[in-house]
Amino acid sequence: MLNVFISNQSLSFNPYQLDPGHMNGAGIAALLGYRPADYPVVMAVLANGELETIRADESFTVVAGQDHFVVVASDRLYRISVDGVFSEWGCRVISGAQVRKIGQIGPAKKLYHERVDRPDRELGHTDLVDLDEAGVETFRSRAVDWKLDVQGVTISSATSSIVVKDALVEAGFDPAERWQIFLVVKGKPKEKVTLETVIDLSAPGIERLRLSPDEVQNADGPLTPRREFTLSAADEGRLNRLGLRWETIVEQQRRFVLVYEYPLPEGYTSSSFLLAMELQPTFPQSPMYGFFTHPRLALCSGREIPNVSQSASILGQSVAGWSRSRTSPPWDPATDSVRTHLLTVNACLEKEVEQ
Repeated sequence: MLNVFISNQSLSFNPYQLDPGHMNGAGIAALLGYRPADYPVVMAVLANGELETIRADESFTVVAGQDHFVVVASDRLYRISVDGVFSEWGCRVISGAQVRKIGQIGPAKKLYHERVDRPDRELGHTDLVDLDEAGVETFRSRAVDWKLDVQGVTISSATSSIVVKDALVEAGFDPAERWQIFLVVKGKPKEKVTLETVIDLSAPGIERLRLSPDEVQNADGPLTPRREFTLSAADEGRLNRLGLRWETIVEQQRRFVLVYEYPLPEGYTSSSFLLAMELQPTFPQSPMYGFFTHPRLALCSGREIPNVSQSASILGQSVAGWSRSRTSPPWDPATDSVRTHLLTVNACLEKEVEQ
């Protein structure tokens, strides 16, 4: 005897034993008590989710993964709507894969069964729908908008996977620059990845890509006073893509870039702060050092953050200065800017909660 799984219009499968001598449509229907006069329709559920009708006298072979069958009595056509286009279907039951085939819906979209009295149901390839309810059953595809946070910049992808290099380019980062790249997944240790790594955006817990220079170290020393300045188009574009409010100001002949409600990683007692970055008069030939915060940041652990001083006032507010320097790679005026200094800021903030 062979084990098979059969369902009627309830779409609830139960196990049955089939005599190898009755491996045809009539034999399957008989297991559910159907007679030829009932005009049963027997369908095999294929591995790809499509339904294949089996005639009463048609023999078949049961193989692993293709041992599920649906038997329903059907004597009429059923009307369905797929993305607003009406079609007729000659069986009471239809699968998600069959709906995709009728509507020519590709894998880049999700498929939903729209329902009036219940939330819409997302259909997988092998999910089945009973069409015998009153009215026309409506199916609609929806574009999948996969999102990924790349160092504070949210990008969208039309597919469920993306190459790290492509994600960096989409977020406005130059993949030729040298930095460490980490994939942050909720509940897991951060994973170091390469430019060629493929990220599965459909995997649970995917949070973001973190970028940081090869090495960031704490350093002593005050920040040099700055003068008037202008930002490059690339720096302005990067700040705009953060989706946060930012300003450039000159106060007491010192030049600052201010970013409001700058997000903090978990481990701090607050979720955001005012970020102030000062530029030297010879920027970008001269590197940027450290940054200022308002208010002074504190760790949930209670550990004191080293090399932070309450040393300045900006727009009448006292700010804490983080004295930090980037040791590797060295500052390059041809490629470094406010945009790349933000990577150092993020690396410093994350380093403190990882101690």
